[in-house]
Amino acid sequence: MKVMEMYYNTLLKNLEYFGEIISNIKDIEKLDEDKIDNLLEIQLRIRKEIFVINKLKENTSKYENLNELGLLISQMSRILDLKYIDYNFKIFVYLINKINELLDNPIEDIIDNEYASDKFYLTKVRKEELNMRSIYFSPKENNIIVVLSFEEQGTDLKEFQQVISEITSLELLIDILHKLDLKNELEGLTYIFTSINYKDKESIFSYINMIQIYLGKIIHESKKSIYEIKLKNENNFELIDQYVQFSDIFYILSEFNEEKNILNKYLKVYQVIENFMFRIPLCELIDDTKKMFTIREFNRLYSNIESNEKDALKKFFKKSLLETDSNGVILIKIVKDYIDDFKSNNTSKLEDIRLFLTNKGFLSNNELNNIKNLNDIETKTSLQNNLISVISNFIYSLRNSIVHNKATEFHLTNNNLEDSIRSLIDELVIPILIEIIFFLIMNNSQVITYNARELKLY
Repeated sequence: MKVMEMYYNTLLKNLEYFGEIISNIKDIEKLDEDKIDNLLEIQLRIRKEIFVINKLKENTSKYENLNELGLLISQMSRILDLKYIDYNFKIFVYLINKINELLDNPIEDIIDNEYASDKFYLTKVRKEELNMRSIYFSPKENNIIVVLSFEEQGTDLKEFQQVISEITSLELLIDILHKLDLKNELEGLTYIFTSINYKDKESIFSYINMIQIYLGKIIHESKKSIYEIKLKNENNFELIDQYVQFSDIFYILSEFNEEKNILNKYLKVYQVIENFMFRIPLCELIDDTKKMFTIREFNRLYSNIESNEKDALKKFFKKSLLETDSNGVILIKIVKDYIDDFKSNNTSKLEDIRLFLTNKGFLSNNELNNIKNLNDIETKTSLQNNLISVISNFIYSLRNSIVHNKATEFHLTNNNLEDSIRSLIDELVIPILIEIIFFLIMNNSQVITYNARELKLY
């Protein structure tokens, strides 16, 4: 079959389909008489156009009346309440118009060539299998890839048009027209056309992802945080003198408020915890006014923190979570309340969370069992130590899993962030860390508050 013959055949096939929709309506007599008349008129017009195309086929002339049919197809779509008909027809029209444009100004003389259905390979996938954007990429003549991603009807037509407008191969356009299934809804489907023979889906998916990144596109679905700062303990907002030294912290927290991506939001709040972690030894030095301190010792102190961040983080939580406010409320009790609230609000997710934490190496079953019952957390040192250990280990491991990408570690991304873990981070971990930050600042905690403006070294 010649290329132009395939052009006509595909034109006819699709127009016949749009006409058959009316013939196949069940219970058409239940429609209003005016609507039935309109549908029959549309069907008659489609049949006339099919006759015109058959005549053009004899003279190998291009067909240019599709735009006039557009309004009638839109009317049919509304009458039958089938939005995809109008959507698919617009795609059909745009493809034909682009083909006609190339027929007027041919870059390649392939009209009399045999149509080769296997010249371009087609892979069809659903959005849930792989989320892609529409692209056209052809670094070499024999290396062509076209991705047509059909999302919610009407939202991605401009992207589709942009991709089709970039294609200069008449053969490829006719192949796309022939292989697109305009009889059915395209929403949620992605068509991949390529001149490259690949061995499996994973190979072509990886290649497309690389191309999309190269073209400046986003291949992940960003997981949004819905958290807004709301504290359980708001006792001491009236104290103002000690806030000056936390100016840098406030700007980080401002960026935290601005950030919408949940993983980036977590890293912002971790920045503040990290700052506090480095403050602890300095606060201890300022309090210990009798001790002489050298610059060398000062540098060694911070080198130790940097090389043993996990231990330094545990020290921070051990000191901070046992702080009390002016009313005698201990911070670790507030943390326990957050945990209890989260458990009661997310009972259906708890087992998924436990499996994720243990299977990915964040925490052990033994650690989780040690904090199952926290009722005596205010008085039992063993319970306090267990909870402090679990929190510090998880906070550190979670940070590493986001920041690091080692082959031996689980790397947490937007792509593999399960809904249960999103809830854990957004509804428990971030709220606890924010509560700790404000509790320490507002209660003038000596754990992270400098009591002097300078430290003399020799």
